[in-house]
Amino acid sequence: MGTSVRVTPLCGVYNENPLSYLVSIDGFNFLVDCDWNDHFDPSHLQPLARVASTIDAVLLSHADTLHLGALPYAMKRLGLSAPVYSTEPIYRLGLLTMMLNISSSSQVSGFDLFTLDDIDSAFQSVTRITYSQNHHFSGKGEGIVIAPHVAGHLLGDILKKTLRAGGNVLLPVDTVGRLLELILMLELYWADENLNYPIYFLTYVASSTIDYVKSFLEWMSDTIAKSFEKTRENIFLLKNAIDAYLLLTYCYACTCWYVTLLINKTELDNAPDGPKVVLASMASLEAGFSHDIFVEWANDVKNLVLFTERGQFATLARMLQADPPPKAVKVIVSKCVPLVGEELISYEEEQNRIKKEALKASLVKEEELKTSHGADNDTSDPMVIDSGNNHVPPEVTGPRGGGYRDIFIDGFVPPSTSVAPIFPCYENTSEWDDFGEVINPDDYVIRDEDMDQTAMHNLQVSMDGI
Repeated sequence: MGTSVRVTPLCGVYNENPLSYLVSIDGFNFLVDCDWNDHFDPSHLQPLARVASTIDAVLLSHADTLHLGALPYAMKRLGLSAPVYSTEPIYRLGLLTMMLNISSSSQVSGFDLFTLDDIDSAFQSVTRITYSQNHHFSGKGEGIVIAPHVAGHLLGDILKKTLRAGGNVLLPVDTVGRLLELILMLELYWADENLNYPIYFLTYVASSTIDYVKSFLEWMSDTIAKSFEKTRENIFLLKNAIDAYLLLTYCYACTCWYVTLLINKTELDNAPDGPKVVLASMASLEAGFSHDIFVEWANDVKNLVLFTERGQFATLARMLQADPPPKAVKVIVSKCVPLVGEELISYEEEQNRIKKEALKASLVKEEELKTSHGADNDTSDPMVIDSGNNHVPPEVTGPRGGGYRDIFIDGFVPPSTSVAPIFPCYENTSEWDDFGEVINPDDYVIRDEDMDQTAMHNLQVSMDGI
């Protein structure tokens, strides 16, 4: 019996949107990549929304927004609940990418499409597969096997002219992907040309990115893998605690690591004056550090913006590539600022209104639950609480009296929000001083009648024994 394979492009075929495919193998539906772009427009995901509930498994091929950017949103809003499969590098670096997306987008506008909790929830469903590992599906996917392999294009001059003219160079990049290749290429070029201009890698997750990459050598080029096999040196191992690191080049010669890792704009502003190269997120120039730096540097003709890949459609990066300067460019600069005055009052009133409506809905639901439980009450069931019996049996108060005994008893009244029996909790209202709890000494006095009763009991026991 033959195998039926059907490939349906969901987006990116007749336009420049990121590619995403629905691959059906004998009725088992794979979603190959869960793409989005830096605009984060939900209307772009309409094709995915129509098939999300039919997906049996999701395969992620790259760790950037163009391949997994919609995963948290799709699982939260579109009904995507299928298991997700990726390699360890895509899992780790993809998680950083999504965290960076929230950080960058939140700086310029209110971002509420998904939260950090949504990202964690989505990535918890990811099954990580090692290099060339065969993963066998069962059930509906019985007989289907998947195995990851190296893509071969993510990991591995005009620059010098601009720097020597006193200008700065901005390379807008994504947090993962070509960035790693660019870092190694710049390192080699700086070593060959004996350049001493500083290179900065500026992103919120700079340190984490390098830390993760150090453990992914099997996914890099043969040159890097052979270098590790020969010298046992990791090409991305940062050996010094300060900003000057050591790096092993392709020639196995030890050279200076020129790239300084920065995690905020203030560190770049405090860097020494002079020509510099900055690799900054995001590649689209729509938000993030690259957007801020572009606004600052664009007025100086000595500076250069160098794109290493084609910009996403309808982004600032793509506009500049389609019609390069020199020319006037209109850039929208947005920034989140605290509300003040009438805007703050209006916002607080709206939030209070929402809270009141939520409380009202909760109370209505409680009443409905109480009504439904009351109709089905069965006092013969030991798990059903008799709310009309508030009496505490005297045996639970102990020989010294007092009503504070934190034990499970029949007849306590549950809170209005309770829908099942619970253990009672009595508030301890005892008084305290510098030496501890204030007690009543009479509670600990052994009364004569108690002694007599105890003695008579012991005597009776002894006589019975005789």
